[in-house]
Amino acid sequence: MTLRTPVLQAHEWLDATFIHWRYDPADVQRLLPSGLTVETRDGSAWVGLVVLKMRVGLPFRRSVRPAIDVLEANLRTYVTGPDGDTGVYFLSIDCDRWSVCAGGRMVGVPYFPAYQDMTRDGSALTYSGDRYGGKASYDIAVTVGDRIETGPFETWLTGRFGQYSAVGPARLHVPVEHGPWPLRSATLTRCRQSVAEASGLPTPVEEPVVHFTHGVRAVILGLPTVFTPTL
Repeated sequence: MTLRTPVLQAHEWLDATFIHWRYDPADVQRLLPSGLTVETRDGSAWVGLVVLKMRVGLPFRRSVRPAIDVLEANLRTYVTGPDGDTGVYFLSIDCDRWSVCAGGRMVGVPYFPAYQDMTRDGSALTYSGDRYGGKASYDIAVTVGDRIETGPFETWLTGRFGQYSAVGPARLHVPVEHGPWPLRSATLTRCRQSVAEASGLPTPVEEPVVHFTHGVRAVILGLPTVFTPTL
């Protein structure tokens, strides 16, 4: 008999826009906790601002039975952990649900409560958010294009199957399971943000790489793997 990995949460990640900037690896590495190493591609680190609606389902279902809808803007980079695996590390997550923020912070994810809004008019979407306390904000408008073929670079940016966080000296790795993102081309018509700067990064100077997706279903699997790196 094969035991199935328990499911902690079932999600739908919907109407997501990925905005990725190239960075000097040293600028990103200094923001990471010990034990995590920034992952690079073509000599650069990549930082993504991902704005989306997240539908959180019951924790024992692999198919989502909605519990709550959440608007989220996560600032992320890609790392190698103490186990040699790779995954996402969140520099910040702005979220419009205080309960989600509180739960996320308990497992070391830097959630911030924020006022957020998302609207859609045909192929045009707008996302806006203001972190409570005025410490960061964003105002983004995007026009969605045609479906694109997902190549190695697009998969590297979006197809991540685990996340790392830090709780005191411990490093947690949580596996995530989802199908391939059905990506579309996207054009930014407006992008004002201070989320990257609020996390300690320099202001992006290059034009970002932008993708859109109508979404995927995902499950958060099992209990976190805990590592205590040598400090």
